[in-house]
Order: sequence, then structure tokens, then C-alpha cells
Amino acid sequence: MTVEETGPHPASPPMLVVTGETVVSLAVPEDLGKWPACVAFLLRLRDGVDDLAALLTARVAVPGGRDGDGDREG
Repeated sequence: MTVEETGPHPASPPMLVVTGETVVSLAVPEDLGKWPACVAFLLRLRDGVDDLAALLTARVAVPGGRDGDGDREG
């Protein structure tokens, strides 16, 4: 995972790049006025990623098992 500086000017904000089997790039809005909302989004995303990682880990540990989401048949 890297945070890449795309340029020193606010119109070129840094970007988060996560590479591996799955590639994710998150670009920050150019408008500085939108950065506080972007920060709030990133913090929510961080929390959601932890939950998703835990769910995936549980499913790998018990293939075909129920995770309590109620969306699966079985």
C-alpha cells in the first residue's frame, strides 16, 4: 500500500494505491472544500474494511458456514 504524491499543488492531491491480487486506487477531490467530507469517508471506509476482512476471514475458516447475514440460503 502506498500513498502517492501526485504533485505539490492542491489540484493534484495525494492518492492512495493498494496493489496485489486486487487493485484499489482512491483519488481525493481537487476541491479543498470537499476534503473534510473525504476525510470522513476515508475513516468510515477504514472501519468498514476491518469488518469486511473479519467476515472474509470467518468464511475462509468455515467454508459453507453461515455468517449470520441472513442473505444466504442453506
